[in-house]
Amino acid sequence: AAPCVACAAATSSYKCPTCRSPYCSVACYKSHRETTCEPVRASTAPAVAERANETREQPSRAFEEDSEDELGTRAHREDLQRVADDASVREKLRSERLREIIRAIDAAKDGEKALAKAREDPEFRAFTEDALSLFER
Repeated sequence: AAPCVACAAATSSYKCPTCRSPYCSVACYKSHRETTCEPVRASTAPAVAERANETREQPSRAFEEDSEDELGTRAHREDLQRVADDASVREKLRSERLREIIRAIDAAKDGEKALAKAREDPEFRAFTEDALSLFER
């Protein structure tokens, strides 16, 4: 394991969910969050299929191989594919207004704040409830 970014301890059991920097404790995480923390952007991510029905073998991505899913809550490729293939979700995504809300969340400096604001919107809430219900199957 890489050393903690806050105290340089040799053992860091956790990674920042935003920038993936290693840290060893809650105190070090809070210390790290006081600094500028930039999200990691995967510049080498494979291109998204141009057609919705196109299926092909996708290469594995680092987040899928990351063994640090302590709570077992990370979505797997099969889960995401089930959401992408769902007719109700796809129909809701035809809404330009919903797509604009999603783009605003994606582009926000404070994604958690933007997500909290989006949750107040009935159309966004219905979309997320539909999408999340697919994970319960």
